[in-house]
Amino acid sequence: MASLKIPTYESLNIHFAMEDEAEFQYQKIYEEDEYGKLVSFENCEYILDVGANIGVFAKYAAFKCPDSKIISIEPMPPLFECLQKNSRPSDIVHNVAVSDETGELEMDFLPNYTMLSGLKAKENENLYTEIVAKQKLVTKMGTEAAFKHEVFKVKVSTLSEILKDHLDHRISILKIDVEGMEMKVINGINDKLWRLVDQVVIEVHCVEDRVNTLMSLLKNKGFAPSHTTPSTPSFFLLKELSDESVNTCIVYGRRI
Repeated sequence: MASLKIPTYESLNIHFAMEDEAEFQYQKIYEEDEYGKLVSFENCEYILDVGANIGVFAKYAAFKCPDSKIISIEPMPPLFECLQKNSRPSDIVHNVAVSDETGELEMDFLPNYTMLSGLKAKENENLYTEIVAKQKLVTKMGTEAAFKHEVFKVKVSTLSEILKDHLDHRISILKIDVEGMEMKVINGINDKLWRLVDQVVIEVHCVEDRVNTLMSLLKNKGFAPSHTTPSTPSFFLLKELSDESVNTCIVYGRRI
């Protein structure tokens, strides 16, 4: 494991699995303020990061709100190792996948494209191969190498179960980025936990009617939801990737 030293933001030091991915996450989260534009970090009590990857968002949240308690959740062991090093001693980290049930899951870890790791991630190889060919992209490696994978059997739990010992605190921000499993995470949140959440920010894959379904659910839970314009991934093997079949957007909102 190496680390990326950045001279700004109080000599930020990010431990990473892939350097170019760490740089990309730093650019999106710190320089472009991707999350700061959508939710408020003022007077945060607890901040919850589901799908924390290596913990760049956790570092950003600690910088923006140093008095908050941050709970980060990441199932992939190689990424969790980085997350532990990128988290403050006072924060809480969980090495578990989040879904709508408890048990075990086999998940695909992509060491050459870690940000797409997750449930059945290997199955995306053909889709990305077609997109790269259609756009005639010259990438730093072929999609076969990018989707080289290792399978990890990981523990799975619901968010309500994971947080059962913290249900006497406000969840100032609930951030979810779980590579297509967002509805399973949402469906594992019980009413007691929902009532503690003040703000949400969720990456959503624009398949079927998922965005509208989530927007309606959040309205019913007492939020005023919005979403960003659907767009294609801005990072794939150091190239711009553009195709509607892999569109995502961010659904966000505050309790009213």
